[in-house]
Amino acid sequence: MFLLACVCAVGVGLIAGILLRPPQLPESLEASTMAATIPVEATQFTDERQVNVTLDVGTPAPITSPRAGTITATYCAPGEKLGSGAVIAVINDQPIALLHTKSPLWRDMEGGETGADVDALIEELTRLGYTSSETRSFDWGIAEALHRFYSDRGIEDDFDGLRLDRIIWVAEPIVTLGDCPSGIGASVQAGSELAKLQQTIQAAVIAPMPGDLRAGDRVLIIGETHVPIDATGRSTGPVTDLANEDDVIAYMASKDGKLGGKLALSAPLDVIAVPSASVFGTTDRQCIADGNRTYVVQVVASRLGSTLVEVEGKAPKTVLVNPKRDEACG
Repeated sequence: MFLLACVCAVGVGLIAGILLRPPQLPESLEASTMAATIPVEATQFTDERQVNVTLDVGTPAPITSPRAGTITATYCAPGEKLGSGAVIAVINDQPIALLHTKSPLWRDMEGGETGADVDALIEELTRLGYTSSETRSFDWGIAEALHRFYSDRGIEDDFDGLRLDRIIWVAEPIVTLGDCPSGIGASVQAGSELAKLQQTIQAAVIAPMPGDLRAGDRVLIIGETHVPIDATGRSTGPVTDLANEDDVIAYMASKDGKLGGKLALSAPLDVIAVPSASVFGTTDRQCIADGNRTYVVQVVASRLGSTLVEVEGKAPKTVLVNPKRDEACG
């Protein structure tokens, strides 16, 4: 009886010990309470934003007829690019050619003239391949070069010199036409509009500017064109290349069109992507840790559950997912 009582007492003690022992966590849950270390992802941050853009454009300059008559042929078409020397129209069966010179042509020339307009005419005839003269006056050699210029375009040449009623001066070597108000059969006077040049883009403006932007120089991106933008949203650099972008061409052709673009940092920031739970510290000072040391960081953005941070100094290759929240930051 005594032996049986002892066995029962031992059994009751074992059962009590099993019932009172704290439950053991599964290995997967036990591991999850520990701070895991994972590799970080190096990337770049441009703080890209979608923006609405308006363009400041100049008043389109007109191309006017140098003579009166009836238009018997025209080479004007919206969007058409014509270079210096191209025929833009035929009036009374006489071609009219565009001619670019750096100094405007303002007078007829027949021999002996000198001045900035003569120098500019000689320079352009040389560029077009009609002379290689180094003279500084309108002499017989320049008159002969001009005669060949006329002949190649079918322009009547009964005057050994420059006649302003045979050409139209343009300010650029290549012009883009925007409108053609006078078609074949139209009767025109000297000074009537044969065409209007395409409006030129003078500035790009973002309105409104997004808020909470990362500090730094920015660019507006439309298609493949990048334009520097100041803090107010206005372009600060050349905008002429915007005219070649399809979205801008459509915008310019529409009176009530909308133009979109992207605003981004001109110099991307080198950052790392870490789990959001890896960042600890205070509002004024935040850190990450890799198990050996802590790193002071600045949070720049969040995306898809991760946080992009800029690290002061060299960035770690790994990071603790769940660091101690009471660990000192920096």
